[in-house]
Amino acid sequence: MVHISEIAHAYVSDIHEHLSEGQTVQVMVIAADQAGKINLSIKRTQQPPEQAAERRPKPQHAARPRGDSFRASQPKMPKGPQTFDDMVKQFMQDSDSKISSLKQYTDHRSRNRRR
Repeated sequence: MVHISEIAHAYVSDIHEHLSEGQTVQVMVIAADQAGKINLSIKRTQQPPEQAAERRPKPQHAARPRGDSFRASQPKMPKGPQTFDDMVKQFMQDSDSKISSLKQYTDHRSRNRRR
């Protein structure tokens, strides 16, 4: 028997989408222990898909700020060496910016609900 994680390179939620009962497949022995248990893999006998084709688009979440305010809140990486104090100061500025952006977003959403 082949473990579900060793059937395909993509996520397998239903084995029947990839295999049918009685189907002959090529497998690779990936482990064997002294008790006689043998671990098999189907996906290791196949070429992995292209990285770009395997990527899924990230879902858009409603709670995430969008637009310029979100891009502006991204940390800015200064050029050159920094002291620890400079890094802490930059972190605090970025955190304050993100918190204020989130507050504006949630205030805006709660005002729209009151109508």
